[in-house]
Order: sequence, then C-alpha cells, then structure tokens
Amino acid sequence: MAKAVRGPSGGFSTIRAVGIKFPEREGVVVSMNMFDCANTPLYRAFELVKLEAQKYGVAVTGSELVGPVKLEYLLNNLNHYLGLQGLKQEQILETHLMG
Repeated sequence: MAKAVRGPSGGFSTIRAVGIKFPEREGVVVSMNMFDCANTPLYRAFELVKLEAQKYGVAVTGSELVGPVKLEYLLNNLNHYLGLQGLKQEQILETHLMG
C-alpha cells in the first residue's frame, strides 16, 4: 500500500511512505510524509491507501495526523467528504478566536 502511494514507486511525487508493523497494534500502519498538501490533498492519499487495502481484502480502520497542518488543508477534506459548497475558513468560529 505504501509503495503505491509514495512518489519514487510511481505514486504521488509529493509523498514519501512506508509500511510499518507495530507489535503492540493489530494490522499495519502506512506512515506518510506529505510534502505538498495543496497539490496532493490529504483525502487523495487516504483514498488511494483505502483502494490498495481493498485489493488485499483489508479494511482501513482509521487515520492519524502527527505534526502541524494548515487549516485550509483540513477544510479541503471537509469539502471533499461532506460535499460542502463554498465553505470558507471565516465560517469556522475558532478562526475568529485565533488572534
């Protein structure tokens, strides 16, 4: 799955990925470094991992963000998954509190 996503293997040039098996966890983890979320949105990488997992009869059970991420990239995912029309950053209450 990681091979299909990472740039050097023919996936997204903006992603480096590796598959990891942690002994304390069930299943495996696809760890990705996302270098350009403007050109390769988070949801595109996530959807490709899900498609690859499906090929092996495996379900993706979750995801995790480690490190900072721009709000606009998260909004991009909201727009994609919820089909929101014209959601703007200014509509999010917390953006008015971040002085």
